[in-house]
Amino acid sequence: MTDERIVQWFGESWEAPVCDPEQEIAVPVDRPCVRCGIYLLVDDQGLAIPYVDPLARELVRPGDELPDVAWEHLYFHRGCFMEAIRD
Repeated sequence: MTDERIVQWFGESWEAPVCDPEQEIAVPVDRPCVRCGIYLLVDDQGLAIPYVDPLARELVRPGDELPDVAWEHLYFHRGCFMEAIRD
């Protein structure tokens, strides 16, 4: 069972520590990569990075946990994510 509040991955495993089988998700083919804007294809590898919009954070009182609806993911091709962290 995946935990949406941590990094998830999709596609064929590249044997990295992030490729925990419990955090594998189906390729989100209806979503574009955040870095390049190209929609993900069924045979792509990549990451789903959890993200909370700053406005959602402001609606929650300090000390309260963010509701599940506040969380979303930013999707990256594997190569695009590697380029993003090098920038």
